[in-house]
Amino acid sequence: DADKLGADGWKMFDAAIRWASRPVALLIAGVNPPTTEDQRVATELLRIGYGVSLPAAASAVDADLVARSLVVVTGQAASAHLPASLSSSPIPALVAQPGCFNSLSLTAATSGTDYGTTASQTLVSVAAPTHPLAAGLTGNVSVASSAGTVGWGKPASSATKVATIVGNANQSTIFAYDPTTLLVNGQLAPGRRVGWFGQRTMMPNLTASGWNLFDAAALWAGGWTQAPGGGHEIPPCTGLFCDNFEDADSLGWTVRQGATTDFSVVSDGSWVYRQANPSTTGWRISQAGAGWGDQV
Repeated sequence: DADKLGADGWKMFDAAIRWASRPVALLIAGVNPPTTEDQRVATELLRIGYGVSLPAAASAVDADLVARSLVVVTGQAASAHLPASLSSSPIPALVAQPGCFNSLSLTAATSGTDYGTTASQTLVSVAAPTHPLAAGLTGNVSVASSAGTVGWGKPASSATKVATIVGNANQSTIFAYDPTTLLVNGQLAPGRRVGWFGQRTMMPNLTASGWNLFDAAALWAGGWTQAPGGGHEIPPCTGLFCDNFEDADSLGWTVRQGATTDFSVVSDGSWVYRQANPSTTGWRISQAGAGWGDQV
C-alpha cells in the first residue's frame, strides 16, 4: 500500500514516474542499425534523460515524428533521410550534418560557402559564452582528443552563433534558432533548431568538454533545464496545469487537510513537493488557477 512506503520506496516511485514520462528523441542516423558512433550518441541521450527511438528504415518518415520531443540528425545522415515535414515541424531539432542544414533552412545552399566541414580539428572557439549552448565554456575549447573533421555553417544573421572554427568567425560550429528568429528562407523557425559540429569520425574521440557541449545542445533544443543538486534534467512545465517545483517553492499550493508544516519543497535529485510523514493518511493539498478550478 502507498501509505506504507518508506523514503526509499518513494524514491523508487519517483524514479519510475520520471522514467515513464521522459521525452523521447528520434535519432536519424542514415543507416539501420546505427553505427557504433551513433549508438554512442544514443547512449548519451539516454544518460541525460531522453528515451531514444529509431526509424524503422534508414530514412525517417513523418509518422516517426509522432510523440517525439527532439530530433537528432547525426553526421552520417543525409537530407534524403529526413522526414518531409521536419522543415515545418515545431519539434526541436539538433542537426550534426552540415549537408542537412539547407534542407531545414538553417543555412543557404552552397557547399563550401554556406556550410561545410574542416579537417584536422580538435578545438572550437566559443563566441557566446553566456548562452546555455556554450555549457559554461569559454575561449578555445578542446572538443576531441585527436584531430577530426568538424562541421560548420553560416546561419542567418538572426541566429545565435555560439561557437566557430578557430580563426574563422564566419564559420559557426554551434549555432541556434529560437522560434522567434528568422531562418534563411525568411520564415520564422517552427521550433528550436541547433546546428552542431560533431561529425561521425569525431564522435568516438570527444572529450568531456565535447560531450558537455552535446548535452547542452540536446537539453537546450528540447527546452530542458538542469535540475538542482546534480540530478537528472527536468523537462519544462507546459500545459494548462503543471508545476514541476523547479522554482524551489510551493507558491499557490494550499494544504486543505492536515498540518501546513508537514508539506515542503525539497531536493531529491529534482525539486519535489513532499509530505514529511508519508504514513499519515487523509491529508490533501490543492492548487487554484483562473480557468481550471481546483486541482487536488
